[in-house]
Amino acid sequence: MAAVTLLALGNGAPDVFASVAAVASGNPKTGFGAILSAGTFVSAFVVGFVGIYASPFNVDPSSFIRDVLFYLMAAFLLFYVYLSGELYFWQAIGFVGFYLFFVGFVFWMDFGSGVKKLLILRRKFVWNLWILRREIMFMKVILGVFQFLRRYVF
Repeated sequence: MAAVTLLALGNGAPDVFASVAAVASGNPKTGFGAILSAGTFVSAFVVGFVGIYASPFNVDPSSFIRDVLFYLMAAFLLFYVYLSGELYFWQAIGFVGFYLFFVGFVFWMDFGSGVKKLLILRRKFVWNLWILRREIMFMKVILGVFQFLRRYVF
């Protein structure tokens, strides 16, 4: 659960602020393009680098297929909005609803099989908290660089 809630928030917060800033400055395609390119970076470079560094490791096939299918669906919907050049309020609500449905689906899959899963999730949660702390430190560095660039370059 931490991977689709806390870690997703920590990982996606810079993208949210950068996209809102791009849309507010009159460059909506740049904002949406940044989201798509960030997702491509995470799904290609980060996964590839982790695979090189930590392979071989086992991946739960059902969780992997679930996450890939939801990711592809979200990317397809975002690409549709990107090509149309407009985002209506009902589409924005649909994206939020899609994410909430995804979180609920993950919750149902993870907690649907009893106490053994809860013990595994507890161990994963402790590990994910450590990763979250590391990502928050990384976000602070990125935010500092962004503020520096904004102050002295732009």
